Amino acid sequence: MNYARIAYFMKISEYFHQVNAQVQTIFQSSSTQIKELGAYHDATATIHELSELIGHQNEPQLLKIVCAQLEASNLCMLYGMYRSAFSALRLSLEFGVAACYFSVNKLEEKEWLDGRSDLIWGVITSTENGAISKRMAKAYFPELEEFIPEFQTKTSKVYRQLSEYVHGNVDTWTTTGLIIEKSQALEEEYDRAFSDTICAILFSLSLRYLRELGRDTWPESPIFIDTFREITPIREFLENTTK
Repeated sequence: MNYARIAYFMKISEYFHQVNAQVQTIFQSSSTQIKELGAYHDATATIHELSELIGHQNEPQLLKIVCAQLEASNLCMLYGMYRSAFSALRLSLEFGVAACYFSVNKLEEKEWLDGRSDLIWGVITSTENGAISKRMAKAYFPELEEFIPEFQTKTSKVYRQLSEYVHGNVDTWTTTGLIIEKSQALEEEYDRAFSDTICAILFSLSLRYLRELGRDTWPESPIFIDTFREITPIREFLENTTK
């Protein structure tokens, strides 16, 4: 029996126990943010509810992946693993927008599912033919056409922000990634990024599915009114649900 090797692994085990103790301390502190965590969970639950309502073949599964990544990003944030949190958040944004894009581009979806093409952000968010485009609005929710440039900009902005952590831009290493520790500044940045990500996903879903599913089928979650209070076509469409 190689006792030296056993001793080596015991030391490694002790090391990771120490790491675990550190992240548990961060978790205990961060998990007191009841309001923020409740909002994160409500947003995820709403997207999951939509995944159950959409009758297409593959898009519901994509939205379930979105929910899984949102949950993963929240958990990473609670443990002080902020870079991983931002990375998972970007993946949820990509899949949320992709679900809407693929719902009307079935050949490209099949090629992606078969592994013959990649998920390219510039394609699924094309200003002319992407999931958030005037072409999509004209087909599925014409009243939202005037809001398309605004949400194209917002979606692109949050994607670039999240990508900085994915690609390891120099500035991000001054704030996270070298040691595991709680950062109030990064938690606040995460809160804004999560809100912007959810806004982009929910706008994409509303643009594509709100009129198709109809008022009576759409989730009753107040998050849509809260998020799109200034977007008159969405607000009025949803408010008329109870009339």
